Amino acid sequence: METTNVELSPIELWKKLGIVKGDFEFQCGGDQMNDTNITFYDEKGEEVSSPELEDYIDNDIYNQVEFYVNSDGHYQGESGNVYITLEEDDDAEEGATFVYDKQSESEWSENFSEVGYCELTPEEAEVVQKYVHSIVGGGDGDATNYKGDCILNDDDEALLDSVVQKISDFATDFQIKDAEGEESEWFTYTTDMEEADVDDYEYDENNPTLVVDNTIAIHINKSFTIYKAD
Repeated sequence: METTNVELSPIELWKKLGIVKGDFEFQCGGDQMNDTNITFYDEKGEEVSSPELEDYIDNDIYNQVEFYVNSDGHYQGESGNVYITLEEDDDAEEGATFVYDKQSESEWSENFSEVGYCELTPEEAEVVQKYVHSIVGGGDGDATNYKGDCILNDDDEALLDSVVQKISDFATDFQIKDAEGEESEWFTYTTDMEEADVDDYEYDENNPTLVVDNTIAIHINKSFTIYKAD
């Protein structure tokens, strides 16, 4: 293995080792720089090892390239490569300078929503219309909000349990037509139509759950990850 002279400047070391390109792989987001990796290549495409140059590039790159690490709930981060080359520069002190070319894609979290219609049995539809103000749920569990104080018998409880399970399964499997990107695990749903855009429906705050012809309307909101080339 060829040993390197630590007294050489980074540019001199680059030339001595016959390096033609460096590849800085990175991933950032969540308000921090995450995984990074530096690889050097010679003109044959073979890897060249140089801890000294790795240390230099790992420090200098943050002075030359802007990385967008701060997430805000919508923007998640970015990942990609920074390609490093050495270019002749008569104005530079050593007659050459390192050039950094970042190529990356950003990651975004977008929410899409749609109203779906879940089939119920006549008995399930009747108990919902009689007792239920709204049913909400999603990745954090579900809850049933009642119209007021009520006492349910065993049959009513069994019917409502069946309704909640049907709605949960329906919302989980529901495919939003206009969604873009990769669907994530997070989603929410509600039968409260105040949050939805349903044609020919007059919202009633006391009865916001819409049941028509044994079909219950569900407003489903899902999160999708979208990657955009920068």
